[in-house]
Amino acid sequence: MLSVSSCLPAKESEQLTNSLQQEIWCEAWYVKRKKHLNVLLANKDVRRLFVADNISIIGDYFSYVALAGMVKEVTDSNFLVALVYVAFTLPSFFTTPFGGPTVDKFDRKKIIVFVSLMQAMCAVGFLFASNSSIWIAFAAQIGITSLSSFVTPAFGAALPNLTRNDVELRQANALFGSSWGAMVFIGAAAGGFFSQVFGRTATFMADIATFIICAGLVALIKTPMQQQRTRGHQSRMRPFADMREAIHYAKSDHTILALLSSKTMFAFGAGTVSQLSVLAIDVFQKG
Repeated sequence: MLSVSSCLPAKESEQLTNSLQQEIWCEAWYVKRKKHLNVLLANKDVRRLFVADNISIIGDYFSYVALAGMVKEVTDSNFLVALVYVAFTLPSFFTTPFGGPTVDKFDRKKIIVFVSLMQAMCAVGFLFASNSSIWIAFAAQIGITSLSSFVTPAFGAALPNLTRNDVELRQANALFGSSWGAMVFIGAAAGGFFSQVFGRTATFMADIATFIICAGLVALIKTPMQQQRTRGHQSRMRPFADMREAIHYAKSDHTILALLSSKTMFAFGAGTVSQLSVLAIDVFQKG
């Protein structure tokens, strides 16, 4: 039996084949994405956690462009502009070892609500930064970044307790994991646009609001975010010992080691991107 493509010239047949393959791929992608979104429609608590998580990530990067522009304008130092990105990343290197054990030991819901409100208080510091006290802005951002080391693992650890079965958990993990990079981009881009249109002060106030909204959404979650533990099962926190164990395990699994190392390359690239704000101010007088 002859196929339709076999009756066409070679070039048209190849174009038809490519078109059909693209259509099939797009349909498969849509079906898969729809399955992932089903968990948000079916599970109210997962939906609240997902929205809160993404708003929190947006808040982490919403002030980046405004802060970098302010530092450049006040100090005219490209080095200090680069340090803005350092303030967005380096503090978590020191606080992350404490984040995981903390969310395993204490109530995750209370941790997210409390820490998010603390991040909002830190963001208030942006409003008090000026020519003579630019260090307040750096201190505020260091505080926000440090506290995010407790929020991020709390969201991830809470997810298995909010999903109702393994299928929901797989769908939710895929959805949460795929949204991180998009929210980082959206947070920085939206913050830059917001800063240009409404000004830096309004941007910093919106940044404060993102953390408050995140805390409010998590406070509405009814399902417990972790299993109840008896007093006998509670153990002491060992952040550095756990970190050594994780590094040892990563060395034995090249896949995990590669995934961990990819963050290093991301940091190099993002450090270069941080200089785009300098370009925007020097060349386009925007930022």
